[in-house]
This record gives sequence, C-alpha cells and structure tokens, in this order.
Amino acid sequence: MFRRNLFNWRRRHLSVIILGIYITLGFVASRPELSPMHQWNRAFGDSSIILIAITMAVGPLSRLSAAFKALLPWRRELGIYSIIFAGIHTAHLGLILMRVNHVEGFETADVVNLYGSFVYAIILVMLITSFDGPARAIGRKGWKGLHKTGLFVLFGGFLSSQLPKSLDQLDFANGVLVALAAVALVIRITAFLVRYRAKGQPQ
Repeated sequence: MFRRNLFNWRRRHLSVIILGIYITLGFVASRPELSPMHQWNRAFGDSSIILIAITMAVGPLSRLSAAFKALLPWRRELGIYSIIFAGIHTAHLGLILMRVNHVEGFETADVVNLYGSFVYAIILVMLITSFDGPARAIGRKGWKGLHKTGLFVLFGGFLSSQLPKSLDQLDFANGVLVALAAVALVIRITAFLVRYRAKGQPQ
C-alpha cells in the first residue's frame, strides 16, 4: 500500500510537471513576434494561470459529478506547480527589468504598480510557505487559508494582465486564457448554487 501511494504521489508530480512544460512550450510557440526573453516570461505566467484555473475547478466539479472525484488528490500538485511556475515568471520578470532596454516594446510602467507588487509579494510568501518548516510554523489552518486566498489573488492578478485595452489587441493566447477563466468561474458559481439549493431543501 505504501509503495502504491508513493508511486501515485510521484506520478502526480511528474504528470503535472510534464503538463506545465507542454503548456509553456505551446505559449512560447504562439507568440513568435516577441523577443525570446519576453516569450518565456509570458509563457510561464500563462501556464500558471491555467494550472490555477484547473486547481480552482477540480473541487466544484467533484461536487457536481462523482466522476470528477478521482481528480481531488491532484489539487495539491496542481497548486504547488502553479505557484512554482508563477515564481519562475516572477524571477524571469526581474531579469527582464534588469535588461528592459534590450526588450523591444517592453515598458517598466507595465508591471511596476501597487497591485502587481502585491501579487508578486503573495507569490513569494506562498513559495516560502510551500516548504515544510514555514508550513508547520503557520499551522495547517493558516497554510490552507493563505494558499486558497493566494490562488485567487494570483488568478486575478495574472488574468488582469491578459485583458487587452481594445479587442484589436486580443490575440489567441489571451482569448484562451480569458475563456478558461470564465469557464472556471462558471463552474465554481454553478457548484455553489447547487450546494446552496441542496442545503435549503428539507431533509
């Protein structure tokens, strides 16, 4: 039993890593007009959005249909690697800011703002508390509250960066991410309404 659980744990980690890599490579290929540094930075951020969206949708889907309950054990790995990919995006962004004059069409004002700084601070805190020591220090309840709230903050922060100023600026990758976000939110709202109605019905 222990070996089987260990294998499942390793398989989930490996599967999510492979999924994240494929998503990242897909986003890199979808933006050939950008410089390589900017391509990879955007790709890691976009991959993080998708992993967060899947993480947010798994729980509600399992409440809507028992067929999705098998996905519940995957939420931890999906959440972990969504944070890791967001962390890579953040570190990469720091390199871009150091070389901003060498990246065509990139302006510091696009990322240096109060809300953006708050999102990146949340990423740093979530990365630190992903290790066993800091996680134990804040307790199980504190860790769960921080990471659950943090996922929503990351999701909202990265998603807001995908919204174009006009429809003419909407590219395929932006459209996919916005559509995926809408689907994830609809799933969560639907699950909430179903659960709310079930509570209101007499036993």
